[in-house]
Amino acid sequence: MKKIILIAIFVLAFMGCDVTPSTCALIYPPVESETITYNDKTIKEKLLELNPDVPDFTVTISHEDRKQNAKLGFYNFETKRITLYTQGLDDRVFMRLAIHEFAHHVHQWEQGGRIQGGSQHSDRFCAIMSRLLIAAEEEGLDV
Repeated sequence: MKKIILIAIFVLAFMGCDVTPSTCALIYPPVESETITYNDKTIKEKLLELNPDVPDFTVTISHEDRKQNAKLGFYNFETKRITLYTQGLDDRVFMRLAIHEFAHHVHQWEQGGRIQGGSQHSDRFCAIMSRLLIAAEEEGLDV
């Protein structure tokens, strides 16, 4: 099942799809309970275990309601801030979302600055996302 989910993530990322509730429904199964045990500090620590050699960044977890069809998370290239919303997510889905946004940070760093033009979900981004998901599984994270 995990391989099917990974393939779906890469296909959607390759197509340049944003991570919204409608696209996430395709790759993230619905959760029965919304239980997020991570906080800003613990999620950042987990992400740094996957790729420790990146410039500093900030993680903000928001428990506020999102607008319908709003993104579940986003990475701000200017401030190097990952913002994640908890609404409708459990730890497993939340970690996958955090890794996706962290992949944008790693991508920006590896490219030497803001990614200009084209899709933010390029082939290079997909390779980074793949590398991070594999590292997460190797670290024993439930993704």
